[in-house]
Amino acid sequence: MPEDIDDLTAEERLESILWEERVRGFATFSRLDGPRMVCFSEAPLLHLNWFFQDKKWPQWGLIFSRQQVYDVGGGPVWHLRGTEIDRLNPELRHWAVRLEVGPARRSDWLHEREWRIPLPDGSEAISLTTFTPDRSEESLPLALKLEAILIATADWQPSERWEDVETGHFLNEGGGGYVTPDYHGAIPETISAPLLPILWEKTVRVMWDFDRKTFVKVDDTGHAH
Repeated sequence: MPEDIDDLTAEERLESILWEERVRGFATFSRLDGPRMVCFSEAPLLHLNWFFQDKKWPQWGLIFSRQQVYDVGGGPVWHLRGTEIDRLNPELRHWAVRLEVGPARRSDWLHEREWRIPLPDGSEAISLTTFTPDRSEESLPLALKLEAILIATADWQPSERWEDVETGHFLNEGGGGYVTPDYHGAIPETISAPLLPILWEKTVRVMWDFDRKTFVKVDDTGHAH
């Protein structure tokens, strides 16, 4: 794991992803020279409650539809004995997770219910969008629609960034105030303004309700319902 990710808290990682609009992939332990993989957990609600309540997993994350992950080449990992992995075609080992449940050696990750998406050669990440991506051409970049954002505290939001935005008005490039858009030498007026990530602005935010054992929506005022 690169230091720029490893040193971040779960909350900071989420903010970074929202601003970058992508999720980076990495090689797996079962095949370090294999393709980069983006990993997910396909967990039912009761299993998620176990993750959060018993395993103390941080309640920060991204939610996607399983169908969408499948449609871009994703699927569940293969839990195999070490001897089975050794016989597996090396080109497929990035799908394998070692399963050993004997007393001498234990490697049991079934509880993660892991899915993976292999990234195309030369690709480092999957882009995130607020709409269903066009998949009519294989040459298009790999992308997923973000269905929801999981946050641990209702009043949290990413840090704002100051950027130049257009006001909708036009100025005379040579000076002299506002002009119409079709005026010769008209340029858009811009001002510096605090902005939040588009993914944050356009995506449903949810929290985990331990009493109801399900997700609840968080509105723009920071209240969960």
